Amino acid sequence: MSDMSNVSQARGRSIRMFLVDGSPTGLIVAEIVNWTGKIIVVPRSALASFLKRREAQNTGVYILSGQDPNDPFRSQVYVGESEFVGQRLRQHDSDEQKDFFERAFVLISKDENLTKSHARHLEEQLERRIRASGRATVMQTNKPGGSALPEADVSDMEFFLDQIEVVLPVLGLDILRPIPSAAASDEKVLVSQRSTGAQFVFEIGSVKAYGMEIDGEFVVKAGSLARDVETPTLPKAYRALREKLKADGSLKPTSNQMLTFAQDVPFDSPSAAAAAVYGASISGPANWKADGTGRTYADLRREELADAEAASKTKDEAGSGSSLPIS
Repeated sequence: MSDMSNVSQARGRSIRMFLVDGSPTGLIVAEIVNWTGKIIVVPRSALASFLKRREAQNTGVYILSGQDPNDPFRSQVYVGESEFVGQRLRQHDSDEQKDFFERAFVLISKDENLTKSHARHLEEQLERRIRASGRATVMQTNKPGGSALPEADVSDMEFFLDQIEVVLPVLGLDILRPIPSAAASDEKVLVSQRSTGAQFVFEIGSVKAYGMEIDGEFVVKAGSLARDVETPTLPKAYRALREKLKADGSLKPTSNQMLTFAQDVPFDSPSAAAAAVYGASISGPANWKADGTGRTYADLRREELADAEAASKTKDEAGSGSSLPIS
């Protein structure tokens, strides 16, 4: 069985972000060192500034992003491509069907070797990956046709897409990363988890739910039992979240005022997961317990941080040791 040492073997990457006008809400240019691509974040209010830039005349792919008007917990996106990407964004700005978008993410090549065929291929593959991830609602009027590319070009575009998957979440658009599933193999779960791969249990009365922390999200496993009762202490946002889960079939009624999770469901935190399971405002770290040990998520978290701090001190002490001169 794999262990957490695999996590430390992941390679780091340097992402450069340039705030064009010095503001985090203005144009942002993002690049990965040694990658020929470039992503420009264009807030709708800064579209005029982007149109003045040379990149607006490039061939590129773009993603329009905004809140899904029918689901406050999801983004709505539109994927497109153009030989003159700035001109196309200007057209979308006056299109009533594209009123939803708040930001555009423009993907171009720094060496200007991105052709129309490359852009069409990227458009098709981006939409496919976004739909597969399940993290956003895709608004698409015409299905991208893609483009037949030579084998070497397809390989280059796959690498291009892989870099986009890394950069977009850093820029606040997490729509390509697959939703984590506790049903994944032990190998995958252990490598991606921040803790020790423990399975957690939430059990109060008839409620019994199982969860795991995967890729920074707390995933409640399919088959978990939740209450179909909500107390006045449940915050409005969690109330809306439970309604959403019922509406999309993730939470299904069983009997005796109980619900069952029909599929794995990720949450932003253990407390969000606990609130969704119990229908009340309740501490997740104090009530999710490692299966078979009774130790809470909070206990494990404290131990993890204490171990990390101790390791850091040991490293500092080893580095500060003085060496005697050789006589």
